[in-house]
Amino acid sequence: GREAAGAGLRDDGAGRGRGDPGPAARSPAAAPPRVKIPSATMTTGSPEPDLGPLFREAAAIALQSAWRGRTSRQWILKEAAALLLQSTWRGSRKRRLQARAAGVSASPPRDEVSEAATPPEASHLPPPGSPPPLDQGIWRTLYGSGGPPR
Repeated sequence: GREAAGAGLRDDGAGRGRGDPGPAARSPAAAPPRVKIPSATMTTGSPEPDLGPLFREAAAIALQSAWRGRTSRQWILKEAAALLLQSTWRGSRKRRLQARAAGVSASPPRDEVSEAATPPEASHLPPPGSPPPLDQGIWRTLYGSGGPPR
């Protein structure tokens, strides 16, 4: 069954260009088993969707806007991006949540880096020893109580 579904997916794009509606359009009954979600879970080996690419993209966007932005914002965004990248490299969501519960700031080298990177005018930021703001906290710090920009 899996091979046939894979072949059908490949045929879809190739056939449409030549005026062929594709196997899904010819037989509507064959469409439901070929939903893409199961194949995504097969590659990760877990029922959770793979959030790695999403986090990496968010980190890249945060770093880009940090380099364009002002110093205090730059510091916050770089911290957020570093946390996002670390959490994807570390692995599963469960381990990310455990690290968050443990306060993330447990590794001394990171604290030294944070202390050195803190610009003097960013006095409103939390001290380097405290856990960095995460999730909604980051957005509140950056954009006020309005939350992330829509």
